[in-house]
Amino acid sequence: MRLYDHVLLCIIFVICFSGVPVHLYSQEPGWTKFSFPNPQRDPEDCGHHGNKSWLCDPENILSSEQAAEIENILVETQNVTSCDCRGCTNQTNVNFIVTVALVPKIYIYKSARSVVTQQDLEAVSHEFADYLLHRYQYGKCGNDVILFASRDDRQFSVAIGHEAEFFLTPRSLIKIRSEIGQHFDNGDVYTGILSAVTIFRDVFLHQYEYSVRISFVLFLVFVGIGVCALLFVLTDRKSVV
Repeated sequence: MRLYDHVLLCIIFVICFSGVPVHLYSQEPGWTKFSFPNPQRDPEDCGHHGNKSWLCDPENILSSEQAAEIENILVETQNVTSCDCRGCTNQTNVNFIVTVALVPKIYIYKSARSVVTQQDLEAVSHEFADYLLHRYQYGKCGNDVILFASRDDRQFSVAIGHEAEFFLTPRSLIKIRSEIGQHFDNGDVYTGILSAVTIFRDVFLHQYEYSVRISFVLFLVFVGIGVCALLFVLTDRKSVV
């Protein structure tokens, strides 16, 4: 037996009988938040002819036409919206900035014996979006938004700067997610992203009136309940008299 074989057997013996747990890790392909490029600084790594943009799709999941349509809305959002925060001046990129990051799959470093759960995917997706928001720092004063999507994982997450949070409230995000979530669930990232960025633009333009409508509906419901309760009390009093 060769020296190499003896060494290999010794290593196997030590691993098997030393009592040290062995961890096997899967190396499935996917993107990490650390390896993802910046569409303004690394446009050549973000697909679609390597032009500077606000959409980073390094594996060209979207067609050129689809990417151009989404990019147009992202640029329009900056041109037609305005930021009220003190840090916003008349310089470039001071209005609301929405950036899209798209990957086919998220890389999760897990034990081969462990199962990647839906909660794992959601957590990593949120971390991905939040990390890019703080790394890119496109906004001058929190006037920026990151939309991250992973096609094969059926995930999308939104990270919001502190100024944009005044518009994209948790309540509006719940409504937005209910409207566009099915597209990502079906793997239709194009329709999902297009719908999301369109809604974001409308929110910043005060044209997304879900909060107003739902408040009015709830108001009518409460008024109706109150009237019914009052009638019940009055009827009950008359019966007692």
